[in-house]
Amino acid sequence: MSTSIEVVGVYPVTVAKPCHLIELVVRNARGALALTEFTQEIAGEPTENWQVPWQTQILDATGSRVIAEGSALASETLWNGDVRIAFFFHHLDFSWPFLTPCGVTNLPLPEELPARLRIISYRQTP
Repeated sequence: MSTSIEVVGVYPVTVAKPCHLIELVVRNARGALALTEFTQEIAGEPTENWQVPWQTQILDATGSRVIAEGSALASETLWNGDVRIAFFFHHLDFSWPFLTPCGVTNLPLPEELPARLRIISYRQTP
C-alpha cells in the first residue's frame, strides 16, 4: 500500500496571527516525510514564502499524548506504519488546495479543539 494522508481535524486557535491546529494521520508511512511539503500556495509568491507547519508533534494512535517533537521528529523509527501528527499552520485559506507530500488533500471545515488536544500549546518564535 502506498503512503496517504487522512486529515482528522482542523481546529482554530487564538493567537496573534490567524492560525489553526491541523491533525492528521499518515497512513503506511515508510520513513519521515518532508514537513515543508505540507503547505498552501500563495499566489504570486515564491514557494519559500508559502506557509509551512509550525511546532509539528507526533502523537500516539489516539491523539491524546505527544510522543515526539523538535529534533526527535527526525527519528526514522517513528515514521513507520500509521503516524498521527499535529501542527500549527498560519493563514490557512480554505478556498485554496492544501498540499502534502502525498498530493492535494481536502481539509474539513474547522471545528472546536477536542479536549484531548489541549495538551498541545502554541509557542511564539524565540
